[in-house]
Amino acid sequence: KGHQWVGMDISPDMLNVAVDREVDGDVLEADMGQGIAFGPGVFDGAISISALQWLFYPSKRCHNPRKRLMALFSQLYSSLFRGARAVFQFYPESAVQMNMAVRAAMACGFSGGVVVDLPNSTKAKKYYLTITAGTNHTYLAPKLEMDEKEFAGEGNYGGQQSTVRYENTRERYKG
Repeated sequence: KGHQWVGMDISPDMLNVAVDREVDGDVLEADMGQGIAFGPGVFDGAISISALQWLFYPSKRCHNPRKRLMALFSQLYSSLFRGARAVFQFYPESAVQMNMAVRAAMACGFSGGVVVDLPNSTKAKKYYLTITAGTNHTYLAPKLEMDEKEFAGEGNYGGQQSTVRYENTRERYKG
């Protein structure tokens, strides 16, 4: 529909599937836990399906989930146009993982929170981290520093209030 897009994956096999399907966009092999290497304000939005949760599981000794989340969100914040939104569909194993993702995003300048679709379902429940990159007049540099106490705390993060909202979105959009 006239949008240009870039797809990223750490797996060359997944990128080959996209290329084999002759998709209309660019693909890039990259580890989002190392950040994303794009210029300031180049994207109007970002979508991630089932990738965020992998940042919680170190595949190398040097991988720290907190640092990987901060690398992703700080560089994503910079690469998004002010006021742009990003949605991460993910499956946290615990409230600790969910809160860690929200806190990292808020520490980098995002506002927003988690929406849970079908919260009472054991099999169809989906979590969406829905975040906004400031407003059109927000300075581009993200807040990069956050101490351990602030990271582990509750409530207000860098002036941004995080929220967890439970919704049954399928019911809302029926008929």
